[in-house]
Amino acid sequence: MIDQKTSTERLEQACDLDDTAAALHAACNKTRILRRSRGARITLCAFMVCIVVACLCIESVYADDTNTDQDPTKAGDSVQNTGQDPTNPVTRLDIRLQNDELPYDSNFNNNDSDTLILRADAPIPLGTKSNPLGILAFRMDIAMSSVRTNVPGETGSYELGSTYLQFLHIVPPSWGNLPKSSAWAWGYATQMPTATNGRQERTDIILFGAKWDMKIGSNPKVRNGSYTTPVLKYYYGPGETDRGFDKINGLHLQPVINFGIPAGIDFITLWGNFDWIVTFEDGVARPQQKSGDYFIPWDITFGKMLSGGKVVVSATFAGDLFSSEGFEQFDERFLIRIGFFF
Repeated sequence: MIDQKTSTERLEQACDLDDTAAALHAACNKTRILRRSRGARITLCAFMVCIVVACLCIESVYADDTNTDQDPTKAGDSVQNTGQDPTNPVTRLDIRLQNDELPYDSNFNNNDSDTLILRADAPIPLGTKSNPLGILAFRMDIAMSSVRTNVPGETGSYELGSTYLQFLHIVPPSWGNLPKSSAWAWGYATQMPTATNGRQERTDIILFGAKWDMKIGSNPKVRNGSYTTPVLKYYYGPGETDRGFDKINGLHLQPVINFGIPAGIDFITLWGNFDWIVTFEDGVARPQQKSGDYFIPWDITFGKMLSGGKVVVSATFAGDLFSSEGFEQFDERFLIRIGFFF
C-alpha cells in the first residue's frame, strides 16, 4: 500500500513538473513577443525621429538659403565622407565594442557576450587617372569575445572570434554610364575558422551592392549625405553537424539608409550594421531550423564626426524585429564605435 501511494505521489509530482515547464515555456515565448513588440515600437519611434529631424533641417535650410546665391546641388565636394557608404571607402581603423543579449534555448538558458572588434579598411585605386578601373576595398575584422552564461554549473569564457576578410570592387561610373552620385560594386568575402569554439571550415560570401542618392532637402550636407546603399550577400559554408553547426546556405541583405544631419550629430543610419537573413537549409544540428526561416532586426545608428572629419564616433541600437521561431540571431544588441580615418 505504501509503495502504491508513493508511486502515485511521484506521478503527481511529475505532472506538476510538466505543468511548470509548460508554464515557463509559455512565459518565455511571451517575453520574446514582448521584446519584438518593443523592438517594433522603438523602430517606429526611430523613423519618426528621422522624419522630424529631416523636416526641421530642411525648414532651417530654407530659412538660411534666403540670403545666399549658392547652388547647394553643386556643393557635393564640400560634404565630408562619414564612412557610412560602402561604395565610397576610406582608409580607416575602427575599434568596436558590441554587447549581445542572445535568445533563450529550450531549457530557458541564454548567454550574453561582450565582443571587441578591430576593423581595418584600405581602399586601393585600380588603373590610371586616364583609364580608371575602380577601387578595390579591402576589409579585415578580428573579434574577441567575453561570454557570460546562466547555465547551472557552467562558467563564462574568453574566446577568439572568426576573422572576416572582404574584397569589394567598386566599379567606375564610366563602366555603366552611371551618374556621379550613383555606384555599384561586387566582391568576395570569407569568414576564416579562427574562432575558439567556432567552425573549422571557412564560410564563403558573394557580395553585390549599389548606391542611390535620395536627394532630400536643399542643404548640401542633407542632400548629398542622404542615400541608400543596399548590399546583397550570399553565404555558403559546409555543415559540421558533429560539432553542432548546420550547413550555411542563405541570403543576407544590409539595406543601409543614411541621413545626413547638418547640426548636432552628423548622420543617422538605418540598418547600417546588421543583416536581414533568410536561410535555404533545414537544420540537422538544430532541427527547429527550417528552409525559409528569416530574421529581420531593427538597427539604428547615431554618429558624429570629430577632429575635422578624421575621427568618427557612433552608437548603434538593434534588436529582433521579426523572426522565425528558433532562428533568432540575437534579442538585443548595442554597439559603440570609434574610427580613425587616414
